[in-house]
Parts: sequence; structure tokens; C-alpha cells
Amino acid sequence: MISTIEKPPSQVWKNAKRYKARFFESKYPLCGTYVVYAVVGRKWVRISQGDLVLPDKSGRHQLPRFRMSVREWDKLPVRYEYDDRDMAVVASDSRNN
Repeated sequence: MISTIEKPPSQVWKNAKRYKARFFESKYPLCGTYVVYAVVGRKWVRISQGDLVLPDKSGRHQLPRFRMSVREWDKLPVRYEYDDRDMAVVASDSRNN
């Protein structure tokens, strides 16, 4: 059985959206391209990779969370909203399967 990544359950992440973003600043705990949850505010963007949840829902582990300024968020070289359902459709329609 495989663990899954879910949106953090706290109220802070209620309005979080999924983004695919590329991080290359050494001051952040992530480096490279990741699918993350982000809450974009007026001055700050809260970012989380999500929570790793065991298959039987008995345990939950927080993956890296941090914040960055909206100005830095807007300067990221790659940043777009990510929808898992769109990717599932692409995978099912792929001629490589």
C-alpha cells in the first residue's frame, strides 16, 4: 500500500490551491520543481507540500512548509495552477499506455 499526499487539515489551508512551481533559492527548504499547496495572501504566500497520510489513515506526517513574499512568488520562473484530474485524463488518453 502507498501513502498519499493530502492538503493539510488546519483552517489556514482551507483555501489552498495546488500549483506546480519551480524553486531555486537556497533559502527555501525545496529546490527544484514541485507540486505544492499555496495560499496567496496580500503580502505573503504560505506554501506546503502537503501531509503524507498512511493508507489506513492512522498516521499523518507534515512535509515541508514555509512562506515567501508575494513579490518573490510572482518572480518564480515556473508557477501555474495544477489540477490532478486534468493529469489523470491526459494519462488515460495517452497512446503510450
